Amino acid sequence: MMVSDKLREWQLQGIDFITDFNTLKQEVEAGKALRHQFLVLDNRQNQVDWKWLNKYVNCLPYRIVIVGSAPDNERLKRTIIEVEWKEVEQHLDTHESLRLFLWQKWVQCHFGCYKLIVRWTPRYVMSVPGILTLLDQNCPASANQNGRYGLIYDHKKRPEEDNLFKTASFHHSFSSDEPIAEVFPKPQGNSQPTASQIVELLRLWEASAISVAVIDERIWLERDRQARHGVSKYADNSDFCLVLNAWKKRRVYLLDPDKAKRNFNEFVTNCLIPPEGAQFYDFVIIHQGIIDEIKKSIGDGFKKPWEGLREKARWVIIDTGRGRPDQAKEERLRWVEYSNLAECLVTFAADKLRLAHLLFALQAEFSGEGVE
Repeated sequence: MMVSDKLREWQLQGIDFITDFNTLKQEVEAGKALRHQFLVLDNRQNQVDWKWLNKYVNCLPYRIVIVGSAPDNERLKRTIIEVEWKEVEQHLDTHESLRLFLWQKWVQCHFGCYKLIVRWTPRYVMSVPGILTLLDQNCPASANQNGRYGLIYDHKKRPEEDNLFKTASFHHSFSSDEPIAEVFPKPQGNSQPTASQIVELLRLWEASAISVAVIDERIWLERDRQARHGVSKYADNSDFCLVLNAWKKRRVYLLDPDKAKRNFNEFVTNCLIPPEGAQFYDFVIIHQGIIDEIKKSIGDGFKKPWEGLREKARWVIIDTGRGRPDQAKEERLRWVEYSNLAECLVTFAADKLRLAHLLFALQAEFSGEGVE
């Protein structure tokens, strides 16, 4: 979309250029993996093949930006944003400016109902208007203000004792020596946060806001173990330290797989309920073995509730311990090895950033087979 003297410089920064949509189709169908944070598609001349895009969307980067307009396709619109060319044009001076623009547009469009908040002493962290709100130790009573849901990173001792914890849509307790503390910009005179620092905050905002439903028997059996990450200042032996509850406070929901196998339609309708502030889950992760059992039990009755499950997710992920799972092949879905998922959800419970990094690194594999 953009060819200039800066082409090589931008390519060195991980920004690649494809001349037209047909070339993109050929590269994807040839098996090329586009492991980029964004895919920007120029649709000013109505060049985008929407049927193809819908078919291969899981083989593309998660975050798709359309320059121009997109069709009124509800499922596809969950994975794209629309921008005007004049907006893009204003940010072509540097790759940093373009990257920051894309992140701001993406996060505000899909996660703008949430508010990223850190509670820490002001001398250790600065507020970033429109991105990061700073609360000192004597904070307001509620995390949710002006119709926005609070995503709280909390340095205060015993945060479970106050209303901020109770009302937070996301809560992570941290100490000064933890890696997360380095993400927050430190006040240094009159200096302002850099573009790269703001991008890191926007990625944190996204990772904190995403909601994840997990339907897996082996993960479910580990729900009463003790979590180790993000619970350092919760009360000793508190229920909040259990894997199940610690993840729930991070917007990750471990669901009972027996309910899914017992009555899949009822499970999808009554148990797979997105959390407050969300019309659907960002991720629904389900084990291939559970799918196999349900299919064996109800046969053709699987199709309708499965479609209902897909309607409740921005992205569906299949997990397996046996290589590329059948459901991922059939519908060209992203998938994850069980061992990698268990490492995040159990061994490193409840490290949401680690989980987000794993999920956003997944990509479906192209093959000639798959859903039409």
